[in-house]
Order: sequence, then C-alpha cells, then structure tokens
Amino acid sequence: YAVSFGTDNWEYTNKQEKRCCNLAKVFDFLSVREQSGVKLCSEHFGLNVEQVLDPTMLLTRDDYIKLFQSRSTHKSSGNLLCYILDETPEKTEFINKEASRRHLQPFWANSKADIRAPLNERIKPSVEQWLRGFYDADFVITDSFHACVFAIIFEKPFLVIGNSYRGISRITSLLNIFNLENRLYTGKQIDCTQEIDRLQIASILAEKRKCAYAFLEQLS
Repeated sequence: YAVSFGTDNWEYTNKQEKRCCNLAKVFDFLSVREQSGVKLCSEHFGLNVEQVLDPTMLLTRDDYIKLFQSRSTHKSSGNLLCYILDETPEKTEFINKEASRRHLQPFWANSKADIRAPLNERIKPSVEQWLRGFYDADFVITDSFHACVFAIIFEKPFLVIGNSYRGISRITSLLNIFNLENRLYTGKQIDCTQEIDRLQIASILAEKRKCAYAFLEQLS
C-alpha cells in the first residue's frame, strides 16, 4: 500500500529492474504514493497500479488529537513549527525571515542531528509531543514530506522547502493532489499570500480517503 520510489526517474540497473519486476508481480494488489510511481510501474514492470493517499492520511485530525491528549504533553514554546530534516544556513535564514515577516515565534519539532551538540539538544520529542506541535502551530515550515501531510491534516498554513536530497517527487505529488503547488519553496521568490482553502482541502481529502478505503477493501 502506497509504496514510494521517492523519485520521478528510474534509478536501477537492468538486473535490479528484472528482479523487482518479478517480485512486484507476486502481489495481488499494489498501489503507489506518487503519480510518477504509476508511470514507472507501467513502463518498467508492465503493471497498472493505483495512486493512493499516504497511510497517515487515512486517520483524521481528531484521531491524532486523541493520541496526544491521552499522554503527558506540554504546550509548544512558539507558534511557528519548524521541522527541518537537513539543516543548512540557507534554511535557517529563510525561517528567520518568514518568522519576522509573519510576526511568529519559531519552535522546533525535532532535535539537533549534529552529534557534537549537547546531549539534551539531541533528545527526540515523543510522537505525541510531535503531533501536538501541529495542533499548537499557527504556521509550519518544513523540508519533510510527512510534516506537509500533518500540516494538511491539522489544517495549518505551511511552506515546504524543496529537499532534493530526500526526493522531492513525493512532495510535489502531494501538493498537486491538494492544489497547493504554491507552498513549495525552491530558493526563488514565491507568492503564498493566498489563504489555504480549508473547505476545498477537506473535500479532496474525504474523496481520496474514500478511494483509499475502496482499494483496501479489495483485500477482504
């Protein structure tokens, strides 16, 4: 369900392609996360597969709220959630500029990855605390696919910094589904002053969930 190539381009040898093709055909049902995955499966495996939602999107906002309300969590220390997987000075500068422009207080939803940082700065937040960050935030800035997912689930305005190192196709595919292409920052000036249409997103999400459940019900 919702497998991902993580890229729009085929990156495998003929030997790998042949082996994966044989293994893919063992499955009775197969679906992918990105539209490009539909094309890759057709061209290289000869398979017609469906594009479906990431599994995290099959649960609702209320489902996730129940998770952190049932555990000990604390209110986030700001209102601009920052979740950056691959920190760079450029990303930090972008966050600071957006925080200043929007009059928001940044807080980080992940710990430092630098092993030279003090231990107390490298402790990961719990899943429940991570989820609560989206609930508390007024705005989200990230370079992560799943942070985009949860910004959508929690109906939060967001910007995503293009992260080619981890594969950008899954992000662009997600944004295309919800007509949020203007939320992607790739180093060029972008105009994201337009408010996110929450009603439109909720309608698309409900329809895509229905399709995903219909796909899964084939298994029973």
